[in-house]
Amino acid sequence: MKHVYKYQLSSPQEFNHIRKDIHEQLVRWFSGDQMLVDLAMFEAVTNSWRHGHLKDEQKVIDITVLFNNQSLIVRIKDEGHGFIVPNSLQPQNFFKKQPVELNFDSGRGIELIDSIMDEVIYSSTGNEVLMRKWYTVN
Repeated sequence: MKHVYKYQLSSPQEFNHIRKDIHEQLVRWFSGDQMLVDLAMFEAVTNSWRHGHLKDEQKVIDITVLFNNQSLIVRIKDEGHGFIVPNSLQPQNFFKKQPVELNFDSGRGIELIDSIMDEVIYSSTGNEVLMRKWYTVN
């Protein structure tokens, strides 16, 4: 079993097309957690658009969603300049610096992604993220 979906989006509003395409697979493999997995993917797309593209809808976000035999793998890449991912920006360190309630306007995306997904890897250029979530049901 292997299902691959590829998309190009110019804004988070277009993420609804992805939701419709992969909903059944998310429900099948993640049962009650499918909304959390969806949220992690949406947060990554939103970060690409907001921070990588500075909300420029002329730029494209490439998304690959792979359901393989054991896990979901999602790759999201934007055309932005990226960011350097120092240890202090890793979710487990970044959010210990200040109370979470100070991040109401922004800054929770990385923390949410890290807490929902089992593995999160940023590219060395900082404009691509690879996320994995192991299946919870058969």
